[in-house]
Order: sequence, then structure tokens, then C-alpha cells
Amino acid sequence: MKRIGLLIERHWHYGRRLCEGIAAFSRARGDLQLEFPELGGTPRGRVLSQFDGFIARVWSPGIAALLKSAHRPVIDVYGGVPCSDFVLVDQNAERIGELAAGHLVERRYTRFAFCGYAYQRYSVRRREAFVAALERRHFGCDVFEDKSFTASKFGRKILGKGDYDAGIGARALAKWLARLEKPVAIFCAHDLVAMRLVEVCRDAGIGVPRDVAVLGVDNDPLLCDFRNPTISSIDPAPFEIGYRAAETLVRWLENPAEKPPGANPLPKGLVERASTLSFPLPEPWMSDALVFIRRNVSRNINATEVIASLGLSHTTVERAFRKRLGVSVRQEIARVRIAEAKRLLETTSLPLREVCALSGYSSPAYFTAAFGAATGATPLAWREAALRQGQRSKVEG
Repeated sequence: MKRIGLLIERHWHYGRRLCEGIAAFSRARGDLQLEFPELGGTPRGRVLSQFDGFIARVWSPGIAALLKSAHRPVIDVYGGVPCSDFVLVDQNAERIGELAAGHLVERRYTRFAFCGYAYQRYSVRRREAFVAALERRHFGCDVFEDKSFTASKFGRKILGKGDYDAGIGARALAKWLARLEKPVAIFCAHDLVAMRLVEVCRDAGIGVPRDVAVLGVDNDPLLCDFRNPTISSIDPAPFEIGYRAAETLVRWLENPAEKPPGANPLPKGLVERASTLSFPLPEPWMSDALVFIRRNVSRNINATEVIASLGLSHTTVERAFRKRLGVSVRQEIARVRIAEAKRLLETTSLPLREVCALSGYSSPAYFTAAFGAATGATPLAWREAALRQGQRSKVEG
């Protein structure tokens, strides 16, 4: 029986999901004993020496030094303090940034911003990936990064204590928001920042998502679902990260002479809620039409249904779509279906038949033909290419 120490906060949804993934692997193995070390009172070195290995959120130099002194294998599931002695199993920041940019650009925003922390590695990596993804689409990005949180302060207050009020200050956010040209789409380093941003917008009379679209990361239900409006968020797959971390640690324990490679599991996808469900178009009814299409993409809707929902003439709607968007209503429906199919293929392991149905296609044969015409690849080939890209990201990480 291997004794595994977990140094992971349990205040937040993300930390709990990490632990659930670790526990799932442990149940499958049947030979691991998972514990949360008590580091108060008894000399820490004596406590840590009782474990065979550790899975930890290494957010400060102090934690890194403590774990190094134990001379045990350590899987870091945070990466706040890079250490060559540890193996990093962490989020895929590049894919998170790409998902964020793709979603907000698809909402037809042309102004973008990022809000996060200057000295937190995960925030910096998400910002870099988001900015790079926007640059590939020929867009710029305004950046606000709080500089008051050192790695240790952030870890102590937010990770260690779960302090909701310890995030970026409202006054600084309000000043930054006031100077941003609107409408603007803002990608936040995590859901706590997104929650604070929504609150600041509310107090300043700024409409969300009418004036500011807000997107977070972590998909924490208590932060995202208990706000008005509810907050869209990327699910970075903490369960899968925890499972992979435990798998990697066991591999290391079974072969101590060979340090295993790190990993960056792909995010599960983007959970859209009210904070990004808008389109910054001059005609409000056109935004309504685009929202209707996305809300009903799995229903195999047609252009007639979309136009009927607006109470306008067929000619008025089609003419405006072609003038403003450069496509017909039918073409926009087809584009949204392909985008949804890509998302499902890249971020889930659902069978192709289910991807077909959830994307609004009437039959697998029609789905395959339409997908091939739009992308030049079969759905299966597209999924395999996404998996290969994920493997490359793991090696690069």
C-alpha cells in the first residue's frame, strides 16, 4: 500500500475536482492510501517522511522547499514555482486561450481585453495564449494585471484560505473598465476575477453582456451560477488533471530511476452562460436571431424558424444578414453547426452519432458530408488531429 500525501486546497471547486480525479484513480488501483498531511505542530519533515510521494499545488517557494526536503516524488498540479525536481501535470493553457478567443470572436466582438494577475504563472500563461490566439485572428488585446499579489500572498489568501474578498480590488477594476471602449469582450484569469468584474459592471451601470462580455475559467458553480447574469466559463478538466497526476505519480513510484514526463490534459470545453450570450450588433433583433440559433443548434432548426421567431419579413431579415454578416440565415445556421461539431470533437469523447445529434444534423451520413465540405476532413480525422495537437502540447509543456 503506497501512502500518498495531497497538498491541495479544498475551498474551491477546482481543488475538490482535482481530489476527485485522484480518488478515482486510487479506487481503480486499490493499493493507494490518500491523506492530507497535517503540517501544524509535529515537525514537518517527520510528517512528510511517512509518505511515499506527493501530489501538490506548489504555489510558493516555501512549499517547494518543504517538498524538496522530503526527497520523495512530487507531482505538481499548479506550477506556481517551477522546479526541475517535480513533474508538472497542469492545465493546457494554450488550448484554454484558443477556446476563449474563438468563442469571443465568434460572438463578433472586435475589441478584447484580459484581466488577471501579474505574478501568477497560470494567469500569465492564459494571458499569453489568449493574446496569441487573438493575434492569429488579427485582433489586439488590452491587458489589466493586478500587481499586488505575490505568489505567496495569492496562495495564502485565495488558495489557502479560500477568501472570496481577496481578489482584484473593485476600485482598480472600475478605473480600468471606465477607459475601455465598448462593447468589449473580457477574458478573466479565473472565475473569481470574472465574478468581481460582473459586480463592478453592475455597480457602474455597465451592461453585461450588452456592453461587456465576461468569460472566466474553472467553471465553479458557486461563482458562475449564483450571479446575475450567470458567468460563462471554460472547464479546464481538473478531474482529468487529478487522475493523470495520480497515474503519473504511481508510474514514478514503480520505476524510481525513470522520471516520467509531465502532461497537460485538454480542457473539457466552454460552458456558455448569460455573460457572453450576446452579439454587439446595431440591430438588436439581429443579436436575438443569432442567440436563437445558438440556443437551438441541436434542434435541426431551419431559416424559416429563425425568421418566424423575430416577427419580421423574410426579405428584411435575409437582406440584413447578408449586408451585416455576409451570409444568409441558412449559411449562419450551417456555420454554427460546424463550430459546435468541432467543439464536441475536440473537447469530448462522445461517439460520432451523438456529436451528429448535438450539432443539429439529421443523419450521420449528412453530418459527415457537411463536415467534410466545410473542413476538408472527416469528423474522425478532425478529432484525431486535435488529439495529436494535445500530445504535442504535452511534450512542449
